[in-house]
Amino acid sequence: WASRWDIYLSMNNAFPDKVHWLSVTNSLVIVLVLTTMIAAILVRNLRRDYDRYSRVSTSDVERNEDLEETGWKLVHADVF
Repeated sequence: WASRWDIYLSMNNAFPDKVHWLSVTNSLVIVLVLTTMIAAILVRNLRRDYDRYSRVSTSDVERNEDLEETGWKLVHADVF
């Protein structure tokens, strides 16, 4: 029982150490695609929020809509 790992430890590179470049490339592509998707979603939402908060309200209806809390303003009291 004490020598059960000896066969595996003494193989002397019976299997060559190969780098699986296809797996490495596949992993990098998946990370890049997912990062791009998250960045696109964040940019879209931030741009929409910025446009909404930076526009000048001219009518009473728009002023009333501006007073309604939307987006991160709904949870700011829960977080801070």
